[in-house]
Amino acid sequence: MSDGGGLTIGALTLADLAPLFEDPPEAPRARLQWPHSPFAFWLARTRPTWRIAGTGAAFDEVCAVIVEANLPYERVSPASPAADLLVLDGSSQDEAIDPDEGPGFGRWQPLLAPDAMVLIHGIHGGCGGSRLWQQWRRDHPVSPVFTLSAGRGLGLGIMDETSAPPRVLELCALSADAAAFFQQVCASAAARWEAASREAESQQRVAWRERSYLRSAERQKEGLQCAIREVAAEREVMDAERSSREAVLTAERARAEGLEQRVAAMEAVLTAEPARVEAVLTAERARVDAVLTAERATMEAVLTAERARMEAALSAERARADGLAQRVAAMEATNTWRAGTALQRIPGPARTFLRRVGQVIWWTVTGQLVRRLRARRASLRAARQPASNSGTGR
Repeated sequence: MSDGGGLTIGALTLADLAPLFEDPPEAPRARLQWPHSPFAFWLARTRPTWRIAGTGAAFDEVCAVIVEANLPYERVSPASPAADLLVLDGSSQDEAIDPDEGPGFGRWQPLLAPDAMVLIHGIHGGCGGSRLWQQWRRDHPVSPVFTLSAGRGLGLGIMDETSAPPRVLELCALSADAAAFFQQVCASAAARWEAASREAESQQRVAWRERSYLRSAERQKEGLQCAIREVAAEREVMDAERSSREAVLTAERARAEGLEQRVAAMEAVLTAEPARVEAVLTAERARVDAVLTAERATMEAVLTAERARMEAALSAERARADGLAQRVAAMEATNTWRAGTALQRIPGPARTFLRRVGQVIWWTVTGQLVRRLRARRASLRAARQPASNSGTGR
């Protein structure tokens, strides 16, 4: 710490550390962040464009980080050499040093520009890249280097320091304390990027669950609507059956009226023969009355039974429809349904504000708030100082 409270990191200024404090991409990759992604992000900002050669998972990660930094890059080939950066992963079997076949960098040497930089991942002992890193140090004993100890370790070497980016040279020239501070900043940024990735994954998982619950509720709602339609169809069938029964009853009533008319006609004919006709008429009337009584009793019993059955069926269907309506109301009153509706109503700026409040609370709980506020003040001071100097010169 200097007397003014600012951080002294050799020739490296806080403006050069700015990429390490930037937020990770809005849509992080599904896997966890590489421990050296913030450092690769910082290194990518030292050049406007890149020509890259290499192999392995570290090479793929560096390419992805350059894309996230919105910088163009090109993968070199034997037909288009002169790479600015060579990235090797110590876990690759074809990069090991074979004494019978010569140096492990031999196949890459024709593709590199004179001022190229070399990144070797896995430089710790037993991680696969330690022999590559040892070979590089033997072949370039005076070249500037910088190492990161996080994870399996990462080594940065410069082939020609006369044309390397100034900030990379300043990084390699840092003192032990300043280099340790820089590594701590990179580790903090990596932890923050990983936390942001996990938070984004959690939010995506919550959104997926909300969509699943909504789709399930919609399917249940459609099922209830289908059940209601089935009840309506059954009711229409019952109405049709009722109409048919009423038509049968009307026909029977017409038949009974026809029988009564026949009886009346027979009474008119038999009036001329009082005694015989009276006896015949009496017998016929008794028979007709018995037939009518039996038929009326039969029809009334049938109609009563049918009416009772139809009313019971109608009551059952009404109870079923009421139960379905109660189930729909109970589902709409659940906390899950209300929580899904409430989360959809929260606007995007409010979610961003809540995330920033959570970040300040986390800094306070972990004791980072004072350090981050001081870093923020120093960054603003450094940004205002060039502006004030330019105004004085005019």
